[in-house]
Amino acid sequence: MPSDNRRAKLLWKRFTQTYGARFLEQFGKEPPEVWIEAVENLRDEQIAFGLRKLTREHVQHPPSLGAFQQACNDMPQPVVDSGPTLQAQLCAYVTLTRYARLSANQQRGPWTYLHREGIDPTQPKHSQRTAMCVGLVIEADGDFPGHRVMLEDMQADTDNYNRALQSFKPGHGAPKRPSLPDFRA
Repeated sequence: MPSDNRRAKLLWKRFTQTYGARFLEQFGKEPPEVWIEAVENLRDEQIAFGLRKLTREHVQHPPSLGAFQQACNDMPQPVVDSGPTLQAQLCAYVTLTRYARLSANQQRGPWTYLHREGIDPTQPKHSQRTAMCVGLVIEADGDFPGHRVMLEDMQADTDNYNRALQSFKPGHGAPKRPSLPDFRA
């Protein structure tokens, strides 16, 4: 299947503008497949960061593919406090709404998390496969029934869900209600 090489062609144009004939002599007029694949595996902001870095460090000579990839991958990752994980939110919700109905063994766990696998097209090609926590299962114990709490059910119970979110320590950040991505299989 032919790849979409528009981004690679834009990069090629930028490198040609920056390095002129030296770049064309070294790499040619069109991006080779190895460069196209490398560009497909990078986010736009990584490419922009890499270009800025390379124009400072490789003033005289065009960068190799390895130097370009390294410059792009050197982009610092922003530190984001996204609040408690989905697993932590589910545990807080279960503790708030069902803990009194659990046996001592059920309270101790282990609890089983349910995950849905899929593809996240917003990520670079090499890291698109993903899994997301979508629920929690607590096994039955003797006379105590088992419980299955799904993320959608927790979020639908707005009052208790908000109380569960408030149970996290102040300063942990304001947790956002997680949304289920539209995974493509």
